[in-house]
Amino acid sequence: MRVPITKLSLSTAAAVGAAVLFAACSDQTSAPRSLTAGGPDLQNVSSFPVELGALQQTINSGSGINYCGYNSTVTPTAATTFSLAGSCVAAHDLNSDLLTYNPGWSEGFNSNAAHWIGPTDHLDPNFPNAFSNQYVAAVGTYSFVTTFDGGAAGATNRALEVQIMADNAAAVYLNGVYIGGNQDGVGNPLFQDCPTQQTDCNWTQAGSVKITGTPTAGTNTLRVDLVGTAIGYQVSGTPRSNCTNGPQFFGEAGFSGTFNVPTPQHLASAGPPPVAQNWTSCLNPTGVDFVARVYFSNASTIWCSPGFWKNHLDAWSTTLQNAKYNANGPYPNDPQTFVGYVFNPKKPGLSDPTMLQVISDPSIYGGPATNNVASFISNQLFGTPMSANPAENCPSPLPISAN
Repeated sequence: MRVPITKLSLSTAAAVGAAVLFAACSDQTSAPRSLTAGGPDLQNVSSFPVELGALQQTINSGSGINYCGYNSTVTPTAATTFSLAGSCVAAHDLNSDLLTYNPGWSEGFNSNAAHWIGPTDHLDPNFPNAFSNQYVAAVGTYSFVTTFDGGAAGATNRALEVQIMADNAAAVYLNGVYIGGNQDGVGNPLFQDCPTQQTDCNWTQAGSVKITGTPTAGTNTLRVDLVGTAIGYQVSGTPRSNCTNGPQFFGEAGFSGTFNVPTPQHLASAGPPPVAQNWTSCLNPTGVDFVARVYFSNASTIWCSPGFWKNHLDAWSTTLQNAKYNANGPYPNDPQTFVGYVFNPKKPGLSDPTMLQVISDPSIYGGPATNNVASFISNQLFGTPMSANPAENCPSPLPISAN
């Protein structure tokens, strides 16, 4: 429920005036505020950290997100609520629907590039042209899913940032693991309508939550469970309204902040017959808007041959040159150490050579060992993953100074 109301006729509501009725639910678009522990609208993190990886992808909610199912529960869990197998369709993009009726939701993130989305089913058949921005959505949980790439195996500094608004609440999972959402003061999921004690409701940007997670290499699955509760359903706090009061009187057109658009379901409930059953069934608006950002540093593919390093001592530091071969494994190729190594009697080598000594004399230490040294240097200088069969990729000039 967006605002507290009493059960009045539409004409009486109009006389009261939309400005008064909706003073407690004006559109808020300020940045999320810091919240103290114990508050019913506690955020997961107050601000996102400075990410070390590069921004690789921005995911805005919209029709590109999959809607994957409904369950009547208002306490979803990752393990048991949804199977999700073979049941996904494109989520319904509510952006154009909100232009004619908005129950009080804030503009989408990224200057509305992130669109509010909702389910495609479990909507009141008495209003066949209405979607979940109106009072037609069944109480329960709606699941939305998308996937993204977390980079190759050698990528580093992986991070996921999610900012989310929901009516009424949401839980976010990364690869099946709960990473955050609307919570109580001690970090437990909290699925309820907006109580009077909550200054900024979950469907406003000021009441949005920020969530972080760590993706894995390859394909990752981001899942958002949207919980649409009954009007005034509370786990804690004081309800703003209840099902008996029915739908609010007015919404707004778009994100204007002026609440003068009659709520179709309130008008229908007031009669004349046939009377829609929104008051007794307590159908409610439900939707979610989020933006997710994926960060990581791509693994380097720079690899210069042993001969390059042997002939370009100025390209790698004396510290690396004097590093001990035996102390810097494991290596992609054998030998891992020269302790106990059987050399050619005609060309004996050292049992504890430096990197420079190994790479300078492949006839003594062998080609596999000199490749190990080249891989070690590229890993230390450029972050290139160690590989048993590296491909030559030695740009000129090299991207950094090795000294």
